[in-house]
Amino acid sequence: MADEDQTPQEIQELPQELKDIKAVLYQARAQNILTKGIRQCLKVIEAKKALFCFIAEDCDNDKYTGLLTAICKEQGIKIVKVPEKIQLGEWTNQCKIRDGVAVNIAKCSCAVIGNNIKFTDELKRLKTKVDG
Repeated sequence: MADEDQTPQEIQELPQELKDIKAVLYQARAQNILTKGIRQCLKVIEAKKALFCFIAEDCDNDKYTGLLTAICKEQGIKIVKVPEKIQLGEWTNQCKIRDGVAVNIAKCSCAVIGNNIKFTDELKRLKTKVDG
C-alpha cells in the first residue's frame, strides 16, 4: 500500500527554482539568445553579452567548471547551478521530441543567455534568487 502512495520520480513536480530556470532557458531559446558549448559560451561571456551562465553541478571536468566560474566572476556574470547535465541538455533543446517526450537527450555542461532577454516573472524570480 505504501508503494501506491509514492509518485514515480519522472512524474514528480519540479521545485519552483528549477521551473524558473527551465522557463528562462525556453524563453532564451525562443528569442534566439541561448548559447551552448564552452567555446561559444566563452565568446559571449568575454564579449560581456551574457546575463546568466548555467553550469551543470554533475559536470565531470573540474577544469571546465573552474574556467567558466573564473571568467564569469571576472566579467561580473551570475552563475546558476543546474543539478544534472541531462536536464540542462533537455532544457536547451539538445534532444528530439517524440510523442511529447524528450528522447535522445545530449548532455550539456554549460549554457549562457544573452543580456537582452525580455524580463518575465520567472526571470525576475531567478535574478532575485541569484542576487540574494
